[in-house]
Amino acid sequence: MLSQQDLHLKHVLGESLSPEELHQLEKWYEEQDAQEETVLHHSDLSANSPEQIQHQINLLLEQISTELEQVRRLTEENNALKNANQVLKIQLFESLKQSAA
Repeated sequence: MLSQQDLHLKHVLGESLSPEELHQLEKWYEEQDAQEETVLHHSDLSANSPEQIQHQINLLLEQISTELEQVRRLTEENNALKNANQVLKIQLFESLKQSAA
């Protein structure tokens, strides 16, 4: 099962989603919107208690952590693809070299 971030990436890249995946993604978008609304609604920190401020900070840290993990995962995938591409280039070069001989 794909994570919500994976579904989001798949959707953004134009890949098709099953109805179930689309429903899961839309639900996640609603949750993200609700979290953002909470943070924006309580942006006047002077009126909030320390507990509310800490809760807002925790929400933001969770979002940052999620995004950072996504960036790390995508970087790893990108590096793996670069390596695989390099191997394919070498194989192609060797194949062309043998065909020319």
